[in-house]
Amino acid sequence: MNLTKNPFKKEKGLDFKSPDLTLPEKVSPIEKAADQKAEIAREKLERLESHQESSLEGDKPSLKSSDQRNHQAVVLKSKQLKEIELVLQEDLETIYFKMDEAQRRMFREEGERVAREIEAIIHTGRAIAVKVLEIIKRWLKLIPGVNKFFLEQEAKIKTDKIIKINTHN
Repeated sequence: MNLTKNPFKKEKGLDFKSPDLTLPEKVSPIEKAADQKAEIAREKLERLESHQESSLEGDKPSLKSSDQRNHQAVVLKSKQLKEIELVLQEDLETIYFKMDEAQRRMFREEGERVAREIEAIIHTGRAIAVKVLEIIKRWLKLIPGVNKFFLEQEAKIKTDKIIKINTHN
């Protein structure tokens, strides 16, 4: 045994590879599912935006600013649709403002789509509470980290209010 050798000094001529001490990154199935859902939602949002832009361009001259486009969309909303949107956004302000900008935008646009879908169900005359409840639950699941019990309770409350709107009209 050679005591003069420094064990920490790399010898010339020999190419030693140090072992890879980093662990492979493990992603849980829950994280994968959440990432997949987020990616699907982003893709849907992009398709919806491109579809809306193309339909706006084809029907009417293009609008210069998004404020004008939002104003036009507000003008076209029926009284019943406004009431449905008010019911849907009720008690969600704090949650909404805790989201980042992209999540807010996606949540708002999906909420508007849900409101139109509920209005269509009501107009068909088959305003079944179960359908409305499922649509609202699906929308509320977009909230990151939502509690299952909160989701059920809010969906039920909002469904009852929407059905009440339908019976008053």
